[in-house]
Amino acid sequence: MICSQIHTTALFKNYLIAGTALIFNKAMDHLSKSLRLLTLALTYLFVILTPSKSESERNSDNLGFVVPVIHCDHPSIAGLYSPLDSEGGIMAMRLTGPLFMVFRIGNPLQRTLAVLDTGSHITWLQADPCEQCYDQGQVPHYDSRKSSTYRPIRCGDEACHDELYGGTGSVYCSKGDCVYHSSYGNGLTSYGYLGRDTFTFWSKNGRGMGVMRVSGVGVGRGIRNSRPYPSIGPPGVVGLSKGRYKFLDYFGVSTFSHCIPPGVRDTGMVRFGLQSNLTGQTIPLLPDPEGLYRVSLLGMNVGGVPLDIPSEVLEHGVLIDTGTTITRLHQDAFRLVLALIKRIVKAPLRTTGQWELCYDDLEATKDVSITFNFQGYAYELSVKQMWFKVSGYYCLACTGSDHFILGAYHMLDVNFGYDLNAQELYILKTKCELFVG
Repeated sequence: MICSQIHTTALFKNYLIAGTALIFNKAMDHLSKSLRLLTLALTYLFVILTPSKSESERNSDNLGFVVPVIHCDHPSIAGLYSPLDSEGGIMAMRLTGPLFMVFRIGNPLQRTLAVLDTGSHITWLQADPCEQCYDQGQVPHYDSRKSSTYRPIRCGDEACHDELYGGTGSVYCSKGDCVYHSSYGNGLTSYGYLGRDTFTFWSKNGRGMGVMRVSGVGVGRGIRNSRPYPSIGPPGVVGLSKGRYKFLDYFGVSTFSHCIPPGVRDTGMVRFGLQSNLTGQTIPLLPDPEGLYRVSLLGMNVGGVPLDIPSEVLEHGVLIDTGTTITRLHQDAFRLVLALIKRIVKAPLRTTGQWELCYDDLEATKDVSITFNFQGYAYELSVKQMWFKVSGYYCLACTGSDHFILGAYHMLDVNFGYDLNAQELYILKTKCELFVG
């Protein structure tokens, strides 16, 4: 669920908020379109929003704000992550986790960034004092000892109950402290202690641009973290699953939306509460005991031809997960997709690494389309969503698995809106740009 490489950089020279003005350094020149919009912020005073955390107001949706999200290859964090490749309009997005929220935590402010993940429950950061931490470049570890607003979550706290986090043994008591353990499909793990601290975002809200600050937000101090790759890893994860004492619940919102731009130089957005973009085709969300976002899958088409997928393979639906980049298909469906594309495409087949369906150019694949038949909506992938460039070839952006997951690569230039109260997902194909609308 996480970007596969990070390199060192002076990240935070690229993304500063000072006084009542937004100050950008030369790295922001790469964001010419976004820069023009962001410069308007210089005319606004910062707005400090601190919603009440009382039980009666926790879910009142009296809050609306927009936070920029960026790819892990974005120029504003150049040096943290190096791009794989980009050619012919096809973005070679990092193969494990594309999106970061940039924010500050604590008081005084500590600057950091974390992967935006709708498929995760717990928000955590690598933290000092650290017993075992992987390299995260020049991004400093979170240090709760330096924050006057940090409060530990103890065993008697309502937030320290495993069933709130999927009931998988991921949260438990240890010597009076509330301990968490998170693991991910790419081998990343994090262990540490749950607490609460103040989160601060540069944001857009109903009164203009400014600072959005919320106190008492749950966060894990990751003191034992590991990943199976020698490269530098992400500072942490923002988990956006639904349920009590999750990230969304602390902010008192029951709606949010995200829009992922197709280019690594572009800046997307995640909208919360009253600023959520709930437009487009409506699809019911399936009940999920773990609080994840799942929709019904009635079938799939390739090149307009229905696939004969067994009903028992389809019965668990599709997980919508921004923390997974490349879409995963159930092995039975994946084999059918590969076989049909091979019959349709009259060009030499290439393979590279783990990617077994690749071609020399996109022209050969112009007659291929893949459609997910959700309940009430046929979600057809664009050419840019279907293929990515790797080792000089264009490879199918899907892998086989034991379940279906719609990854972020197949969400490019599509707004996904989540209404947790109505249990509905909104899908709208659009142009994902910073602060549009």
